[in-house]
Amino acid sequence: PTDDMRSDHVDGYCICKVLVQNSPVLHLGDHAIRPLGACKQGGTPPPVPNDFASIMGQKLPPRLYYLMLHGIISHKLPQALAKGEWTDKSQPLVETRQFRELLNEVAGYRQVALGLVAQHLHKSFHNKKILCKAFWESSQIRQALGTDTNIPTDARIISPSIETGLRWQIRGQAVKREMERQGVTKVDFRFCLNWHAHEFETDGPLMHGITDSSAFPTFNGDLWS
Repeated sequence: PTDDMRSDHVDGYCICKVLVQNSPVLHLGDHAIRPLGACKQGGTPPPVPNDFASIMGQKLPPRLYYLMLHGIISHKLPQALAKGEWTDKSQPLVETRQFRELLNEVAGYRQVALGLVAQHLHKSFHNKKILCKAFWESSQIRQALGTDTNIPTDARIISPSIETGLRWQIRGQAVKREMERQGVTKVDFRFCLNWHAHEFETDGPLMHGITDSSAFPTFNGDLWS
């Protein structure tokens, strides 16, 4: 084996060892996200390498890991924001120009989806550049990291698209009052449409400040909101 092969083998072993020892795991005892090695509640986590972010990506809020582990949100969006990479691993049996165009056309939808998650994260994620990779890309692009400063000029880069939209202000007590008014026991799409129509006709509090583009939608900590 050549020196490069030996170096790749050692790097692969080290990365595998780090992932096994330091993968983030949901600990049900205290509902905290800690490395796998810290198996006891209140235990000291094992030392994490300084360049751990180059393997796992930037640290995300624990609530986002919680949503992923419960299957509420796909891992694709948080992974792209953490690592700065979006990899399309699927490859058709017959490679066509239409398939490449499709991946390029969905970039806009991906930016909107990333923005829906990034707007609730630290400001450093709002304008984060994400490197798109696919099977037809050159080896320089496929082997590059999202954090690299010398990314090839022909690489496909996307960023989260954050739109403020309507400034909904949802409060738990307001939801309960509306459920009593409609005579329903659950919140569904029909309930939301009827609530919005009633508030629009009566100029209710739900409509106040709804077009204020300087702020995002808000809700309180109540379970019903």
